[in-house]
Amino acid sequence: DFDGAIAHYQIAKSLIWEGDSLGKLHKVWADTLFERGTAADRKSAWDHVQLALQHRRTSWRAETLWSAALIASNHPDWEVAKRLERACSLFGEAVELNPATAIQGLGPALSWIARWAGAVPHSNARDALVHLLAGVYPEGSEDIYRAGKGGAEGPMGMPLLSVFA
Repeated sequence: DFDGAIAHYQIAKSLIWEGDSLGKLHKVWADTLFERGTAADRKSAWDHVQLALQHRRTSWRAETLWSAALIASNHPDWEVAKRLERACSLFGEAVELNPATAIQGLGPALSWIARWAGAVPHSNARDALVHLLAGVYPEGSEDIYRAGKGGAEGPMGMPLLSVFA
């Protein structure tokens, strides 16, 4: 029940003032709004995940960055290229912070990278991200470099999303 959960988060906000607990509250609030999925919810989810990132300084920050990447990839007010660039940038931050946590998002990230390459053929930021990912996840480097060039298929024609799912 999305509405019930959001009502509880509104009450909890009056009880939690600072720190990682406030960051966690805004993170789950953002995730709930994202799941509910209206355009207004996705805009509000972005605001909440930004608040979460201001407060999350512990090992949970990588998880929050992943939520932020998902939300950015679907932001209703941004052009496709901006959504993809922002999602990839946030994913890269998550990888740098905690590669073991971030690997859960590698499949979607490769799809974003491939689509970003199609929308913006030349990007130093994308090239840097591809090199970072290939270094951190060498077992997937072939697919990572393929995505960086706009390729959307992995080994034997499988979609990149399924290779790391």
